[in-house]
Amino acid sequence: MPTDVREAIGGQKHVLPAVRDRLQAAAGGVDYQLADIERVNVRQLAGLAGAVVAAYTLLSFASSWSEITRSMGQVSLWSLPGLVVLAAVPYVAGAGTFISVAPQRLPFGEVVRLMVGQSFLNRFTPANAGGMALRVRYLQKRGGDLGSAAAGVALTSVASGIGQVAVLATFAAWAGSSAGGLHFSLPKASSAAVALVVVAVLGGLVWLTPWGRRVVARRIETTVKQVWTTLRDLSKQPARFFTLFGTTIASKVAVIVAFSESARAVDIGLSFPKLGLLYLTASSLASAAPTPGGVGAVEAALTAALTGTGVAPTDALSAVFLFRLVTYWLPVPFGWWSLHRLQRTVLA
Repeated sequence: MPTDVREAIGGQKHVLPAVRDRLQAAAGGVDYQLADIERVNVRQLAGLAGAVVAAYTLLSFASSWSEITRSMGQVSLWSLPGLVVLAAVPYVAGAGTFISVAPQRLPFGEVVRLMVGQSFLNRFTPANAGGMALRVRYLQKRGGDLGSAAAGVALTSVASGIGQVAVLATFAAWAGSSAGGLHFSLPKASSAAVALVVVAVLGGLVWLTPWGRRVVARRIETTVKQVWTTLRDLSKQPARFFTLFGTTIASKVAVIVAFSESARAVDIGLSFPKLGLLYLTASSLASAAPTPGGVGAVEAALTAALTGTGVAPTDALSAVFLFRLVTYWLPVPFGWWSLHRLQRTVLA
């Protein structure tokens, strides 16, 4: 139909069915069936790309399964309890981070269960959206208003980003100053230029178009103002401010140590600062993947990071498999139990 007609009937879903019925009656009751057509959007394309990455990674593990099994059989059982403890540290530290931004007093043990429960939701929702919604809902149930709850959750994300940059810079300097440094091929300047152009175009679509300024920019501005207000209030309370960033960094360091110990369990001899830098770089890149929890992307990025430094592919796959098994898949049943307990007690 012409553009002006489409605009005139926009939002009136009853118009087109009525027109079809009148046309059918005028044609003598000729039967018709609508074609099953669905528009393909950016989210579906991103999901397809993530599924391809996950499938490729799964095939890589499957094709090397016998070697991985043999390598895993050599892992000392004494190293497993330490890995499990390291995998649990981020949940305890995350509870401290969450309590530091909450306007009301919260029971620590219950917040730890909240952190474990949100991890279960994040296994099925991209960009940790399920966990963020759960934390906002929890704060509301504990007496907070929606604005302050959303600002507190957003502030934890901001603190996580700042902590990621700080830890990444620290390990980059540490790895560079260690013997031999870290030899890893960087992308060509042309690739970096293309990435910058893409970022600039996306930013232009947001800030230079009426839709971007009305929808995206306004929401970003509102969130930034709320986060800034909460952060300014926290700066007047040094203990909570220190807790926010201290627990954030502690959580990230614990995961790095878990990755390093997983690599050492399969006899990968890279130094701790090098392994830490590899993990931070690979996980930062994989965080942009649309798959829930970065499944597929994280495994592929970590494996590529290790093999890029000369580690044998089988050893790299074994280390990544052990690391993700302990830190990602092992908490799943505990997350399910914690979520259901919260639903019965606090979120009901």
